[in-house]
Amino acid sequence: MEALTLLLCLLLTAFQANVIGSQTTGDWLYSTEGFSEPCDGYMTDWNGEFFSPWFPNNYPNNAQCTWTIHSTGNTTVLLTFFDVNLEECCDYISVYDGPSTLYPLLGEIRGYWNQSYKSSNNDLTVFFYSDYSVTKRGFHANWVFVETPSDDPCYNYTVLDDPWRATDYHQNDSFLMCDQSVNWFGWYRLFIHGQSTQMPDTCVDMNKCGTHAPLWLNGAHPNVEDGVVTRDICGHWSNDCCYFKSTPIRVKACLGNYYVYEFVEPSFCYLAYCADVGSINNTYTTVATETISSVPHPECGGHLYGSGLFSSPNYPYYYHDSEYCVWYLSAQQGQRIFLTFADVQLERCCNCDYITVYDGSSTGYPQLGKVCFNDTTHQVFHSSSRYMTVVFRSDYSDVSHGFKALFTSSLTEDQGHVDCSSDNMVITIQRSYLNSLGLSANDLYVDDHVCRPTISSTEVVFNFPLDSCGTVKEMMNGYVSYTNNVRASQSQSGEITRQSEFLLHVGCRMEPDTMVQIFYKAREVTNANITGTGRFNASIAFYTSSSFYYQIYDSPYVVNLNQPLYVQVELNRHDYSLDLFLDTCVASPNPNDFKDHSYDLLRNGCAIDNTYYSYTNGHQYYARFSFRAFKFLRTHAFVYLQCKVIICPENDYNSRCRQGCRYRRKRSLDSSTYHTNTVTLGPIKLKGLRHGAKDLEKSKE
Repeated sequence: MEALTLLLCLLLTAFQANVIGSQTTGDWLYSTEGFSEPCDGYMTDWNGEFFSPWFPNNYPNNAQCTWTIHSTGNTTVLLTFFDVNLEECCDYISVYDGPSTLYPLLGEIRGYWNQSYKSSNNDLTVFFYSDYSVTKRGFHANWVFVETPSDDPCYNYTVLDDPWRATDYHQNDSFLMCDQSVNWFGWYRLFIHGQSTQMPDTCVDMNKCGTHAPLWLNGAHPNVEDGVVTRDICGHWSNDCCYFKSTPIRVKACLGNYYVYEFVEPSFCYLAYCADVGSINNTYTTVATETISSVPHPECGGHLYGSGLFSSPNYPYYYHDSEYCVWYLSAQQGQRIFLTFADVQLERCCNCDYITVYDGSSTGYPQLGKVCFNDTTHQVFHSSSRYMTVVFRSDYSDVSHGFKALFTSSLTEDQGHVDCSSDNMVITIQRSYLNSLGLSANDLYVDDHVCRPTISSTEVVFNFPLDSCGTVKEMMNGYVSYTNNVRASQSQSGEITRQSEFLLHVGCRMEPDTMVQIFYKAREVTNANITGTGRFNASIAFYTSSSFYYQIYDSPYVVNLNQPLYVQVELNRHDYSLDLFLDTCVASPNPNDFKDHSYDLLRNGCAIDNTYYSYTNGHQYYARFSFRAFKFLRTHAFVYLQCKVIICPENDYNSRCRQGCRYRRKRSLDSSTYHTNTVTLGPIKLKGLRHGAKDLEKSKE
């Protein structure tokens, strides 16, 4: 009996041994043994990457992996997870703000959530867990060390980039600059035409820098090791280089070969601080509060200001595997960044090599979008502030030619703006802005010199139809754009000039049912772009019959119950290269409320009312339909219509206009993913019915 008991025990042990570490064919028995291969790490390089076990293949069951990333000095860890694919219920990534999992939890990732984290000190710890069943692809993570924000003025300053501060800029008697009227606060860094420069430390000629007595630094600039120093300020007047002895300022030299200045109110007027055009520094350095601590490949990433070009490493030749490049773009206070991609050729895998654009000064801000291999549908981005961050990543295999990008900055609202509709372009430029550039309002013109502006005491306004004044219409990447140029040459005698010509490139880019307007400058000239918004102008009207020949102008339009009604919606400016699509049409007894008590005729291009009939929709610059008259119960006899309109290029066969009826969850007109444009028609009044709330006869509700 003892031998039999021992034999049974051995058989049971053998059966258990076969189960552990494997899976049976049934769904109820899984491995309970831990994953044995090493998957931990302690990383100290300034940047790098790591993966879930067996990535890009599925990770194993029962994995428990811990990675710690350690930075040094005044840096923190910026960690980004992408290509995340985990079992949603049970497997997860935990990120801790310190050298172990005993420190505060920054966050947890499950499912398909790509996310970025930043440590508060030198260390970040990552823990990956998978349970006993169901595995997925896992994750890919990148880290980089970034400098922590500090009170150091080298990383906390205001950009000062007025073109008139240049030492070769002659003052304009009609518009003298005086820095005594500026509300100075904190530290400043000087730029001219987007390039870093410094104050002159030798005497500047009188009547330069946009003022009478230009201010210069009376003493040599400090070295980095000198820290913050104080220097005297002189103003040149009456042939005396230091005729005006202004209030001293503090100066500091920064790593990256630039200087910051603590400017204060000068002692007199007309005095202004100068920017030395002879000391322009073409090396772009820190503008935002986050910087990469070291850059082993100078061509990869950087800090760019104002406007310019940047591209992937080695462009137009192949970039390398495992690239991680970050560009920090910034503009003057009150401006925004406008970014376009002129060429994109990446590996044909959106989760492998790609560009990510962030709406702020670091990757911690919301994403504006992602650009893959040769994507041309989302290659124009606008920031909501003066900062934008662009990240380029390539994985461990397969490369291509890369990309080239152009960025510019907008004018502030107090300098100029543009408004566009489907009919007109209205360009407004403030005279104070022109005066600061030494330009006269009378010198401005667009591409057609016959089109002249209206000039008032404060502004210059061009107002003309989109198809006139030299405006060019283009179809590009599924959008319609209209472009023109505002020009002016500074008044001068003689036959030649060596000064740059003023040029604003004006563009209105039409989106599916709205328009976005862009003013951007040619790279080789002064000024920035202007941004604005506008919409297409469309009209809606009743007609007497299905021939749509005679329009009805009565208001209200009095009809019989169940009478056929004929409606046309059209662009005010007839353009055969555009199609108009009716997405949704709603009826309401209240012209100010199409939600609470309404009735759908058309929703998402699909007929809802059984009397609705479409004659044409999405194939012309107009749409036509009919329906039979009804009234609402428990209310008056008036009915109003509101239709949502979408505009598409006629030659875009994949546009919303060509998709017709598209069933989806009902939602209000205001919640559309489009920037909705609506037209309203009415009222319709039923014959013989009194205007009151007591009509209760049978009708549609």
